Amino acid sequence: MVDAANATTQTGRAQGMSYKYTDDVEAAGAEVERMVAEEQAREAQSASPVLREGPTGSLVYRRLDNALQGVPTGAAVTDDWDAWFQRSFENCAAVEREAVATAVGEVAYLVKQELRQEHAAEVIKRDREIDTLRAEVRDMKGLLTDALTRIDAIGNQIERAFGDHTAATRAFELELAELRGRVNGFIRDGGYG
Repeated sequence: MVDAANATTQTGRAQGMSYKYTDDVEAAGAEVERMVAEEQAREAQSASPVLREGPTGSLVYRRLDNALQGVPTGAAVTDDWDAWFQRSFENCAAVEREAVATAVGEVAYLVKQELRQEHAAEVIKRDREIDTLRAEVRDMKGLLTDALTRIDAIGNQIERAFGDHTAATRAFELELAELRGRVNGFIRDGGYG
């Protein structure tokens, strides 16, 4: 029984089971051994006198004071059995509950870790997209600034050209007015003749 308990202990430790499980198995084994010893003691008390050989070859006669002492009644044996079974069952159930709780905890931890990794991957992907968009906005701002600078330059050239054209038109209009005035004066003065 001790070898089986040690094998269970080693197997349990190798599989990552808690020490509580192996302690419960060892406690249950010790309880069974105690109950077997009690049963043997009861049987020895209720047995009839026995003749045995002594250490030197002589006969030993054992006598009981109460030879009519009987075996415990069925109710007492059943109560002991029920109590032992209940304790054993509670120990096994506690071990199973602990194993289930440990397994659920490990699964929850692994799921949480996996979700964190997925979330981190999504955050990295989102940050890369944001960086790409920022670079595009920066490029668009540069292009827009360049276009506006060129438009301003073209507008300035147009204004200068329009100003030059306006000045030329006024100069032309002045020359034309002066020329009209001369022609009119020439015509009025009878200039051909």
